[in-house]
Amino acid sequence: MFKKTVNELFRCKGSRLFVILMSVNYAHSCVMPALNGGFVDFLVTNRDPSRVVWFAAFVASIGISASFMSYAMGVNVSRVILEMTTRLMGATCESFERGPLEKGEQADSSYTTQRVYADSNAVSSFVVNNFLTIGLNIVLIVFIFIILFSINPVFLALSTCSLGAYFILFRVLKKPLYNSSLANKEGLSKLFASVSGELSQLFDIKCDGAYDQSARTLKGIFEGYYPIYMKASRVSNLATSSDGLISSVFRGALLVISGMEILSGRMSIGEFTMVNSYYSMAFGCFKYYLNYFKSYQDARASFDRLEALSEGAEDRGTISVGHVESISLSNIAYRYAEKSYLYRDLSVEVERGKPMPLPGRTDAAKARF
Repeated sequence: MFKKTVNELFRCKGSRLFVILMSVNYAHSCVMPALNGGFVDFLVTNRDPSRVVWFAAFVASIGISASFMSYAMGVNVSRVILEMTTRLMGATCESFERGPLEKGEQADSSYTTQRVYADSNAVSSFVVNNFLTIGLNIVLIVFIFIILFSINPVFLALSTCSLGAYFILFRVLKKPLYNSSLANKEGLSKLFASVSGELSQLFDIKCDGAYDQSARTLKGIFEGYYPIYMKASRVSNLATSSDGLISSVFRGALLVISGMEILSGRMSIGEFTMVNSYYSMAFGCFKYYLNYFKSYQDARASFDRLEALSEGAEDRGTISVGHVESISLSNIAYRYAEKSYLYRDLSVEVERGKPMPLPGRTDAAKARF
């Protein structure tokens, strides 16, 4: 999934600027906790007000610049997601249109439209928001672990244990998240198609006065979708609640250990501020991977649905045809958009090398077989 969609991403305008802004924002994230912790210790040892003001102004300027860059990145991300969604929709529609005619005739246009848009947007948003972040967070975790180890190896061991707890949670929820997400997307597409179908028959409903029937139809569709939606919600909230439980347990352990270290004089208040900030960042990274894992299952379900629409697309390559002596057509009929037939029960045989008259203007597109 990543390979195909990332290739589309780098064809979008502004994608390289997005990479630069994201990298700079992560650099800011790495530096700020160390600066804040250093500032606390600086206040304890320094008695020169002017130096305090300059240090505070320096820290604030970095934070302000990060805010401006975060705004620019957010605007850029919105533009890239929209363009990438449009590209995926175009590619999927083209593949669907090149597929078997029977498949297109049997498809509900409202259902297919909602499915193509929703799934294209889900895949685009997931890739744009994660293709770079997933690697940067790994670098950030390594950096945080080095900082924590340099202050006290116990903090590194505590962080490693919490990471293991998250990994176990990932493994347990992998299959339920994917299955519930796939079922939820399918149910939502059918619900959308049902509403669209009722609105498209507004004239018939008014003529027949079938308002109650329309309401009963939608209620039946909703009642079928409701348990699917609630199952997906329960699985998603289980992951979120488990994250909160793990975070609370290990944060409590951090406070106990840090408190003991400060009381014994082995840790300063500034170091505690730094450790607490980096520990929070580490949990932010772990939580990111939990949300990444959840959104990956959701995006994979969307990607699989897009691929299913593209299955059976006709090959546009050149097909060589052998020696043909004649072509016969029997009982052919054609009409356009439910209008009167242009011709019906048409049968014709064309033989190789034999002239065949075609009626029409002399400047019309006519040829001899």
